[in-house]
Amino acid sequence: MLFVVPGPDAPVSGGNRYNDGVIEALGARRVELAALDARSLEAERVVWLDSLYLMHAPRVRACARRASLGLLAHALPSQLARAEGRADEALEAHERALLALFDHAIAPSETMREWLAERAPALRTSVVGPAVHKRTARREMPLTALMVANLLPNKGVLPFLQALSPRADDAFTLRIVGRVDLDREYAAQCLAYAEPRIVFTDGMPFEALLDEYARAHVLVSASRSESYGMAIAEARASGCLVLARAGGHVARLLDPHDTLVHDDRALAEALLGLVRDPAACARRLAGVVPLPVRGWSEVARELMRV
Repeated sequence: MLFVVPGPDAPVSGGNRYNDGVIEALGARRVELAALDARSLEAERVVWLDSLYLMHAPRVRACARRASLGLLAHALPSQLARAEGRADEALEAHERALLALFDHAIAPSETMREWLAERAPALRTSVVGPAVHKRTARREMPLTALMVANLLPNKGVLPFLQALSPRADDAFTLRIVGRVDLDREYAAQCLAYAEPRIVFTDGMPFEALLDEYARAHVLVSASRSESYGMAIAEARASGCLVLARAGGHVARLLDPHDTLVHDDRALAEALLGLVRDPAACARRLAGVVPLPVRGWSEVARELMRV
């Protein structure tokens, strides 16, 4: 069994973390698309391909000719285009044609399974959710909010910052953790909002990110579309409140004490409402039921059953 996925030095994302966790748990073989050739596919009965590569039609077809082809459906190119406001009928038609070459798909959520069913009704799809980790909470006032998002348009960081207009006496810290080098023009617009209360960190190791969840009172998600929402799940496992913009699987991950909104202004107002009413924030935090944790070995066993 071969996994065709981005290499370990690829940008941190939920999909890449899923790949790395499963491959390590299985002790499976991996290859990057650029290194894929006929020799890589020798004696392979099953090849799992990251959905990131759906745009590479010749390589997808080459895999399908030699092995049973499975899809690790983290995000579809057409889905990302729609999240950025770029509906593209030609892209969707191309995507549907390639999806017909796959024998099976693994989706991280029921939401992603539904999206695949709309585009490829005949494709067999199984839901195998990711691992969820946690740290024991150790929070101190003033309120700390966390965003975990690479600075890319589909993550919605810029319009959220444009909507956020804190008063001079609002005591909080907003920590934004994510790569700043993937879309430099967009990132520069986001970084212009840096101030003592709004701090950007250009990514960090996963263990350090778990510590960020433990210190945060609130996770803010401005993403336009999530096929799962790993940052939300891990914030919830660590007992954070979540303030999220609706999009994709997000609503299915939230606790009743969390807040789901439909625009950036409402998201900013929800955060400032907690900042300005610490007692209400504390009451809601106390009522949150943390999401259960699970490890990559459990995820890998589920995938092998598929």
